[in-house]
This record gives sequence, C-alpha cells and structure tokens, in this order.
Amino acid sequence: MKLLNDYSHDQKRSDSYYFIKYTQQEILQFENVALSGDDIIRLSEIKLPSNGKVIDITQHNKRIDELIKPKTSIKKKKKSRRMGKNQRLGILAKKERLLQYEKSLIDVDSRVQQWLKYHNNKSKKKTRRGGKRHRKTTT
Repeated sequence: MKLLNDYSHDQKRSDSYYFIKYTQQEILQFENVALSGDDIIRLSEIKLPSNGKVIDITQHNKRIDELIKPKTSIKKKKKSRRMGKNQRLGILAKKERLLQYEKSLIDVDSRVQQWLKYHNNKSKKKTRRGGKRHRKTTT
C-alpha cells in the first residue's frame, strides 16, 4: 500500500491544468468588450421601430418563392418506395382470402338455387296419413 500512495502523490497535476491565468492585457480586452448591467438595462429600454405585426415566416417565404419562381413550377414527385416484407405478404394473403370468400359465395348461391329448385317444383300430393282409423281393434 505504501507504493500506491507514493505514486499518487507524484502524479498530482499543476494548477495550470485546472485554472487559466490571464494576463493584464487580456483582462483589459474582456472588460472593454463586456456589457455591464447598466448597459443591458439601458439597451432594454430602447424600442425598435415596428408596426407591431408578427410575421409568419413560412407564409412569407412561400409568397416570395411564388414571386421569384416561374409560374410553371414543377411539383415534386412523391418517391415511391418498396413496401416491407410483411406488407407485401399481407396483400397476398388478402387476395387469397377474397378468392376463397368469392368461391364460398358461389357455392352458397348454387346450394340455395338447388334448394329453391327442388322445393318450388315439388308436386304436392294429397295423401292420407295413417292414424287411429286404420288401427286394428281388439275386442
């Protein structure tokens, strides 16, 4: 442990690594350029000439672009992109489901037509049904 403490003591960095020491000339330059609090308050009281309107920059820029650009402006084409794999597979599955649904509709329709044909064309015979009258009596 003694060795580690000795090395750490030797590796201490100088103050110039952490702090900057300015020369007198640099300090005078900073003071000449900097604004004081009184300067900021004085500048905040000055009102700039304006008519009090707020301009929407996007609308203003559009208006200027219309004036500058020729009347026959070409609209940008929307880039077509390839759909993702899941979207493409979904579209294929949708087409298959629609085909199956249409086939099932055709099957149901044909069954309904057959049923109607059978029941509408069926000749109704008036027949007697057996009952008590024809039962043998035992005495």
